[in-house]
This record gives sequence, C-alpha cells and structure tokens, in this order.
Amino acid sequence: MENGMSRLEEFRAIQRLIAVKKSRLAQIESDPRFILDSAFEEKLQALLAEYPFGREHIMKMVVSKADQPLDFCQPALPRPRQHAFSHGRPMKSYRNPHTLEVVEARSIGHKTLQMWIQQYGRPEVEAWASLWP
Repeated sequence: MENGMSRLEEFRAIQRLIAVKKSRLAQIESDPRFILDSAFEEKLQALLAEYPFGREHIMKMVVSKADQPLDFCQPALPRPRQHAFSHGRPMKSYRNPHTLEVVEARSIGHKTLQMWIQQYGRPEVEAWASLWP
C-alpha cells in the first residue's frame, strides 16, 4: 500500500504546484507591463507578416541605431527651404544631437559645421546629415 500512498502524495503535490503556477500566471496576465509587452509583440508579429523583412534585417536596423539616443518626444526636423537655383549639390540638414540645433548646408564648409567638426570630429558630424530631395 505504500506504493499507492506515494502516488497519491505525488498527485496532490502536483495539484498544489499547478494551483501555485495558475495563481502566478493570473498575476502576470494582469500586470500592466505584461499587457504592454503582449500588445507590442502582437503588433510586431503583424508587421512581420505584412512586410517582407525578416527578423535578422530588423535586428540589424535596430542595432545600427542603438548608438543613437532614442527620444520620441523630439519634434520632426523642419523641411529646409528650397532655393529657386541649384548649385549642383543637394541641400543637407545637419542636426546636432547634443544641442538639437539644425543647420542647412550644401557643403561641409559651413561655419557652424566647421565648429562642430572641430568639437566632435568630421565622421560624427557627417553622420548627423539628412539629405533632402
């Protein structure tokens, strides 16, 4: 009979464990962080199904932007004014992420850009450029 009791004890122990896990599951499901994460995952899965990008491609995009600070409250860059004449070079807009100052220039010879290059280095300043059509 000892064998039967140990099976019964094992059964009850598993029942208790299941009850504890169900309780924990209910706590997690009602956690606002879980709800937010779950909604994000659903939207992400929908986007993955809608667009022809794989996870590897998306991760490369995210990792390449990881060095840049994420600030979702920053206003969009103002569109630079278009000149009636063309100098052959496209207009670029440089946004300094440290001061949020925006400079529009056709070349790196702009006075403010030269000051930024001295302070931050040319590769970093050139990385701030946005090409406007």
